[in-house]
Amino acid sequence: MKKICLIMPNVFPVPTTFSGGVEILMNILLDENEKEKKIDLICVTIYEEKSYELSKKYKNTKFIHIKDAVRTLDMEGETLKEVYRKYLDKTYENIKDLEFDYVIFEASDPLVLEAGYLIKKLPNNTYIHHFHSADGMDILEKADYLYKHYICVSKFCINKMKTEFPEINSDKIKLLYNSIYLEKFVKRLNDTEKNEIKSKYGITNEDNVITFTGRTVKEKGIEELILAFKQMKNRQKCKLLIIGNNTFGTNIITPFDEKLKEISNEFQNQIIFTGFIKNEDLYKIHNITDIFVVPSLYEEAFGLVLVEAMASGLPIITTNIGGIPEVVNKDCAFILDVYKDFINNLSNKLDFLFENPEIRQKFGNEAEILSKKYSREEYYNNFVKLIESLKA
Repeated sequence: MKKICLIMPNVFPVPTTFSGGVEILMNILLDENEKEKKIDLICVTIYEEKSYELSKKYKNTKFIHIKDAVRTLDMEGETLKEVYRKYLDKTYENIKDLEFDYVIFEASDPLVLEAGYLIKKLPNNTYIHHFHSADGMDILEKADYLYKHYICVSKFCINKMKTEFPEINSDKIKLLYNSIYLEKFVKRLNDTEKNEIKSKYGITNEDNVITFTGRTVKEKGIEELILAFKQMKNRQKCKLLIIGNNTFGTNIITPFDEKLKEISNEFQNQIIFTGFIKNEDLYKIHNITDIFVVPSLYEEAFGLVLVEAMASGLPIITTNIGGIPEVVNKDCAFILDVYKDFINNLSNKLDFLFENPEIRQKFGNEAEILSKKYSREEYYNNFVKLIESLKA
């Protein structure tokens, strides 16, 4: 049985008590290992009291909770480098006398820039970096020699690595698609429960609901979605829900948030900003949604929100950028070119799906079938197979 050490970024704790795509993904791995017991796991994570209590139920994972670690979301007066190195210093003290088959850094944020700081202090382990996005790869120009293998979440991510760093041995790069808790998103509300949610947001039963879920940052394409919505010919019969904020539940209002509100002002009864909603509650929004839109303008490595929407049986409109076309297909989604009259095309597809409920139903049915590919059982088995196939 392989002994694996997972080093989590110091953003959110594992077991998860909050959202965070990487953390939820690793929680899936830990939960499945409780049932299957095919690997010996140690998880290094920041300390949080509720998470610490949850960790006690795990019999097949040992947790190392790093106390007094500063979350990157809470840092004040320190640089990222200082915050990460303090976290890695505490990690070093906890694992320096342990032996592993593989140590895996689970991050694509700036932690990747400092991973070498720990690796150089513990050079006798075999290190893997699990890239959850296509960002942060610039470190490889100077640090490739530190890693034995790389895990990427999409073929797009792999191709980007090979293109930007052709000197890297292709045999080092492995593919592992992401996963979600499908059971969270297949849940259905009854009519009374749906009406309660609709009432909360001023939605009537005559409204068609278009939903976006994600961080309210420019690269997510929210501004373009709002502009497309505003020029729909069927707009008066629709409501647009914008779910999320810019930094995972904090109350910070950015200039871009203000811009979104400004361009929505004249349609404030139709464009609804809900703010942050916890991942475990998103299925409720999905239950009142008719069309789900992921209008990303930048190179998403995967796109977990797509799988969540698919599991909920929703028709999707998205873009042809990054790893998105690997997750959905033409049978469940309209995949638009972001470089060709994007706003007009998006508006037209919104109108088309509004006017064709049978196509919405067909897309939704196909989406739900396709989502099974991303089950947690599949993820765990693929992870174990990958680990067992590696050469130390």
